Amino acid sequence: IGAGNVAMDVARTALRSGARKVTVYARSRHISAIDDEVELTELDGAEIVCGKAICAIDDKGPVFETAIFDEDNNVVGYEEELDHASADTVVIAASQVPKDKLVLTTGGLETDHRGLLSVDEHGMTTVPGVFAAGDVVNGPLTVVHAVAGANLAVEGMTSYLGL
Repeated sequence: IGAGNVAMDVARTALRSGARKVTVYARSRHISAIDDEVELTELDGAEIVCGKAICAIDDKGPVFETAIFDEDNNVVGYEEELDHASADTVVIAASQVPKDKLVLTTGGLETDHRGLLSVDEHGMTTVPGVFAAGDVVNGPLTVVHAVAGANLAVEGMTSYLGL
């Protein structure tokens, strides 16, 4: 979920790691990733779906509001019916600033005083089986910090899944 360079990297990495299907969801029709990244992501086999604003994630996958666009491609509202996408894995790759929408709509997720997701020493959030790393946990730091946190979360996921 996200339309920047990191989201494209995540999509391509997932496909190269054996994912059968990868969908990148963008809130608007504006894709912030550079054109080359978008093109390579699509060439690698990912589908990019625009106009999907995340409002929750449940046991079956992400739940989106579908945007309504005007003639200039600006979001002017959202359809009443929610769109539930089935997914066994969801990666949030959106922005460097914590967003509270998921926290407010996903029961059990807790944050610290800065609005960053609270995780344990294994990268697991306060919702069992949900892991987080990077800017949403540490705030905007370097990519090295994000990768270190991701490695910790992967180890935590592996242990959690008994692999």
